[in-house]
This record gives sequence, structure tokens and C-alpha cells, in this order.
Amino acid sequence: MAYGVEFDYVNTNREVTDDEFLEVFEQNRITFMRVKLYPQGSLLRDIAEIFLDEEVNRFWIDSWNADESETHEMVLKAPGRGGAGDLRRSPIANSLINLPVKKFWNLITGVMKMGLGVCPVPI
Repeated sequence: MAYGVEFDYVNTNREVTDDEFLEVFEQNRITFMRVKLYPQGSLLRDIAEIFLDEEVNRFWIDSWNADESETHEMVLKAPGRGGAGDLRRSPIANSLINLPVKKFWNLITGVMKMGLGVCPVPI
């Protein structure tokens, strides 16, 4: 570990599978996430559970699926070093996780677990 930092970055050059990404996402405080979106997989499925309240969840899914912005990449940041931000509590991050087609480019955790600080995924 480098002097004066809370965690080290562990860079990798291999593809991170969806299962690996989800495991890290579910078990660590997430402070940064970069995801590539594809037009053919940008709609949320009706079974996605973003919110516990069914009415709010249905409204969110309908609104997400009505978006016509043609966004091709999303970058989400939460207060990291010394902050309490956690993208696992973000409905946007959870929507991205639930998209049927996406590519995870980067993930930064605020806590070192599983030896992962950064998971860069090659484009």
C-alpha cells in the first residue's frame, strides 16, 4: 500500500465478466463506475427491481425506457476517499446493472476486498 492513501489501485488488463463485476458491486462500497451502453440493450426489463415500492419501480422503468437521448456511456461518481458515497444505493447504477446489454469499463471500490481496487475493462 502506498504511503498516505486509503487504498491502492490494482490494474488489470483482462475482461471482467458480468458475474465478477456483480460480485464486487454487491460486496463493496462503489465510488466510481463507467459503463458503455448499446442501443439494442438499453431498455430495462419489467422484472427489474430498482425500488422496493412497486408503483415507484414501475414509473422508474417506464421513464427509463422512454428515454430517447441515445446515451452511449455513463460515468457515475460518489464521494470516495473519506466520503460516505456508495453507488450501490443509486437507482441509476442499479438500472445500469439491470440492463440486458452493457459493457463495464471501470469500477472503483472505496474498500479493498477481493484484491480489487480498480477493474479497468479494455474497450
